[in-house]
Amino acid sequence: MKSFFTSKSNDLKRVVALLSKGEIVAVPTETVYGLAANIFHEDAIAQLFKVKNRPFSDPLIVHIHSLEQLQSIAYIPETLHALSDKFWPGPLTIILQKKPSISDKITANKNTVAVRMPSHPLLREILQTGDLALAAPSANPFGYISPTTANHVYESFGNKVPYILDGGKAEFGLESTVLNLTSDVPTILRPGPITKKEINEILNCTVHDNAENSNSSSNNEISPGLLPQHYSPNTKLILFKGIRDLEAKWEKSTGKKIAVFLKPSSESMTFRSKNLCVLLSPAGNIKEAGAETFSILRQLDQQDLSTIFFEESSDNGIGIAINDRLSRAANQT
Repeated sequence: MKSFFTSKSNDLKRVVALLSKGEIVAVPTETVYGLAANIFHEDAIAQLFKVKNRPFSDPLIVHIHSLEQLQSIAYIPETLHALSDKFWPGPLTIILQKKPSISDKITANKNTVAVRMPSHPLLREILQTGDLALAAPSANPFGYISPTTANHVYESFGNKVPYILDGGKAEFGLESTVLNLTSDVPTILRPGPITKKEINEILNCTVHDNAENSNSSSNNEISPGLLPQHYSPNTKLILFKGIRDLEAKWEKSTGKKIAVFLKPSSESMTFRSKNLCVLLSPAGNIKEAGAETFSILRQLDQQDLSTIFFEESSDNGIGIAINDRLSRAANQT
């Protein structure tokens, strides 16, 4: 079946019709592109896993358009309201206790469900027009670099996906923050665009992250995107901290190689003058660097390189999310 690219609102009815009858569709979100299926169509959910070659042990995120809709999906704790008032619609996924209506395929047979309310205008229109709740993992083969454009989706799947909705380049380019509200202490399982500091300020309590939680291994089972190796290019990826670390690792490698710097610096001038590097953000903007990370990885993975060297970010704010994705992408185990 032919894949279509469109961003015209009058074509959204066709997307809604496909999803309503149990087809899968690639859709834009503000984080990365997702491969979407109606949560109440078991065959469509199974097709998601098949097309992505995704193990059923990895749960999916359910995308909704309203809190009223959420009432039929999960049990809503009081703490959710403060978070939803501030961060929804937006790139925050929340783990809640699920209701019986939700398929075990979506939740990897757990009694919890991951839910978020996306902010991308096209996806919101789809959800509202069809009154749909959609399971939508990233629209890429399982374990490969996440897609931030419609063309990335087509490169990965071609005509395996009946419809690809082009909503432009993803704003954040990194997957959502995942926050577990079913643990004793609210815990960030996956860092993302919404930071720990921002969540702390809203909840007015100490929010933990996975490293601080004694149940981190069980937390990994209820959230996607936490495998040791994930988001990986086919090309060997090596991370570096600073120019001296890069130079030492560069000398030990052979073949055609390139370095990726987060921003311009006087230390990187030698590599830049020899066209041996790429800058994620010429303006030195960390949000832009995050939005470009997956896109640059994909471009370089198509250039017959032996090694990609990638600069780690400072470990704060959205830099934590960038480093999380890079560390998993570079893991060879």
